[in-house]
Amino acid sequence: MQVDEFVSATACGDDVEHGKPDPRLVGLAVRKLGLPASQSVMIGDTPYDAEAALGAGAAAAGVLTGGFAPEALMESGCFAVAEELRVLLLALESDGPGETSKKRTGAQASPLHRRSAQRS
Repeated sequence: MQVDEFVSATACGDDVEHGKPDPRLVGLAVRKLGLPASQSVMIGDTPYDAEAALGAGAAAAGVLTGGFAPEALMESGCFAVAEELRVLLLALESDGPGETSKKRTGAQASPLHRRSAQRS
């Protein structure tokens, strides 16, 4: 699979001393991309991914590939959770993280679980 044209920067656990849920890996990733964390969304499949994103000041979204229930990802701070990455990406493109409408994206059969992106 040729994905190099879609990858602007990389960051992995070897780049930081502490792994997730420590937020430094997410912070490093957004710095490498030249983005403010407040304008970034990290997509992960575990509650630890959401914790790391929120700790770094980014929004968190989830996909159900890590063996966790949608409720677990929502409770950890994800503003949206979908069974498939493409459903989640379509929702992000159409609504963005700040929207709170509950809907299915297009004609997709996979539901999108959403909540407000407001964080304390």
